[in-house]
Amino acid sequence: MEFEFLVTNTPEGWRGWRGDNLEVDAAGIRIKKDPVSTYVSPELVFSLEEMGFTGRSDFSDIALDGCGILYLLDSLRGEIYRYDPRQDRLERLCCFAGISREDGGSGNNMEDREEGRPLEFRDPGGIWVTDDSIYIADTGNRKLHSISKHLLQTRWMLDGEVFEEPADIVVDGHENIYVMDTGIGVIVKVTKEGEVSEVIGESYLNNPLDIAIDDSQNLYVLDEADGEYRIWRFVLEGGRYISKDVQPWIGPEKFQDRDGVDINPSCIAAGSGDELFVGESYDRENGSEKKLLRYLLEEGAFARILSYRGSAHKLVMDSMKNLYLITGDKKKVYFLKYTRKNRFNEKTSLYSGDAVRRFDSGRDDTYWHRIKLDFVFPAHGTQVQVSYFATNNKDIGEEDVHWSTPPLANPGDALLDGGDIKGRYLWMKITLIGTEYDSPGVRSVRVYFPRMSYLRYLPAIYQEDGPSKEFLERFLSLFESFFVDIEEEIDGITKYFDPQGVPARYLSWLGSWLAIEADETWTESRKRELIKKAPALYKMRGTREGLMEILKLYVEGKEYGGDDMAAEPPTSWCEAHLREGKALDRLVEKGYITKEDRKREMAEYRNLMVERMERAGELFDIFEYFKLMSIEDKELREIYRKLIGCPRCFLVLVNPLSLRDEELRTVKRIVDSQAPAHTVGRVVELRPSIYLDGHTYLGINTVLSRRRFVLEKSGLGKDSVLTEREEYGHLDVKSRIGVDTVIS
Repeated sequence: MEFEFLVTNTPEGWRGWRGDNLEVDAAGIRIKKDPVSTYVSPELVFSLEEMGFTGRSDFSDIALDGCGILYLLDSLRGEIYRYDPRQDRLERLCCFAGISREDGGSGNNMEDREEGRPLEFRDPGGIWVTDDSIYIADTGNRKLHSISKHLLQTRWMLDGEVFEEPADIVVDGHENIYVMDTGIGVIVKVTKEGEVSEVIGESYLNNPLDIAIDDSQNLYVLDEADGEYRIWRFVLEGGRYISKDVQPWIGPEKFQDRDGVDINPSCIAAGSGDELFVGESYDRENGSEKKLLRYLLEEGAFARILSYRGSAHKLVMDSMKNLYLITGDKKKVYFLKYTRKNRFNEKTSLYSGDAVRRFDSGRDDTYWHRIKLDFVFPAHGTQVQVSYFATNNKDIGEEDVHWSTPPLANPGDALLDGGDIKGRYLWMKITLIGTEYDSPGVRSVRVYFPRMSYLRYLPAIYQEDGPSKEFLERFLSLFESFFVDIEEEIDGITKYFDPQGVPARYLSWLGSWLAIEADETWTESRKRELIKKAPALYKMRGTREGLMEILKLYVEGKEYGGDDMAAEPPTSWCEAHLREGKALDRLVEKGYITKEDRKREMAEYRNLMVERMERAGELFDIFEYFKLMSIEDKELREIYRKLIGCPRCFLVLVNPLSLRDEELRTVKRIVDSQAPAHTVGRVVELRPSIYLDGHTYLGINTVLSRRRFVLEKSGLGKDSVLTEREEYGHLDVKSRIGVDTVIS
């Protein structure tokens, strides 16, 4: 059957509806959210009692890595624990700080010192974790430790000559460490390499209690003076931290909640957009209920987060704005999920919203036939209702519409029935009914017209009785819906045979028709191009040209960043680029070179990289046995013969640019499947280094530097760099017993 239909399925289309308490996003429409976020009921993540901890133990700080792993700092035992919430697994980390003893002793007394045993952390107050480092504020020993996250070996320490009482730390995106020294009352900025670069807050801080850093690298310090609390904010300007005001960012007069109750803060956490959270301290003598509060910048006041009741010793916010909280007694860790409430609709006294639109068929007395909605229900108790009204009157307004009653409930596919569905214009109202936190969503709506059904194919006798006719029409509509959808699929079936037009979820199906095996590492655009070129590739299968063509097709168009080399994958070349940039930054800070010198040096490096890539061509090259005949030196030819292996063997050299491990495995599968008959292909991943008797190819993975070290004309860090890379701790690979490696 031939139907016409009107559809709304894009954000632009949904914005053409009149919405009440609704918001539009890429997924369609849903109930509008409150502008201020909140946190749902806390979830217990970790409890000392439940995990079987006995004796003296508490947690002074908590840190979170990018994988959601928690790092807990036990101040009484002087130990670090790593906890995986997904596996409910806790393990103690044995760090070279000293080394924790198996008997669980504190290791902090004079007896340990006299016997020469390595000291543990002593009353550590702060911990922070980055991608490759663990930083510890060792309060009792007056030290700051930088520890390898993977090897658990100490990289460097700053001792009591710098700090008096390092109590807490935060780290910014450039891995600068900010140490809160409660003994001196300042914040000490330390670089990743362990150099003190700045002292912050000397003229402002009195008795700092906690420190936080937001997404914009603004520092927040909770301070106390004469029993009054205040929060200072230091912003980064001109490479240094300053407080823009002589007065605190939040003064003592504002440390009251909306009910006028005084706030006794113990910890803070900062997010984006000046979001600040404050927890109250644990006090056994004071029986008043402790609170968790958020500072509302636009109101200049603190509002209580009602989902949590109790004291807080430490607050940490993750990248998704979720909060982790150590209770005031330091025995439990809670997780508070970030969310936003649905906005309450005062008109309906529900969490609901309406979307209204008028559809125009273009013809008077149109019988509107059927509607289809694509919606999603996130939870029980949510619902979608549809009301409608048809008229020929163009001038009728929404206030004069007589909506159908009762409305259609959850109309995924429904007939429009009743005597009021005839007219040129169809008014439609979609009502979303949700809960406090959950809202149904509608992705698309489609309205079919004019009214047609399979009843018209039956004899007239089946249409004489009104009730029977209506029942039979609705019964036949079940089959009509299925067949109309099938007919629409058949009408558009050709799109499934077009590599450029087929929906992404059917690409693998279309590829199977041509016996193409493309795994998940192939991007969508590359899969489409592979299917498109499959007939031509099959003609070259089993040849060098065919193998190179499919390898080029696999890597072509991969995104590795533009001018910002830091956005590229973590390859050796990119790491070298970043290291050089950081080394030059330090030289600029110390005044050894100018910013223009740095810019020129980095441009030279980039041009060298581009020149090398252009010279090498693509990611791949093939080294075959017959090429050895061009090597006149017999000893050199023998070296390369050993690298290739046999006369029937060949090597696919992968340039040291960017292939990830899973991509490299795909390359190996391609080589295995596309290798010529009776040959053996092997993939060799080159490294940007020189290996004696190894895979070293000048211009591909080895570059002769144009820099020279000349006395009185060269500076270390510019023309020559002394560096020590952290490897894997393997014996004979840059490992030194007692320095880089500890034998357990």
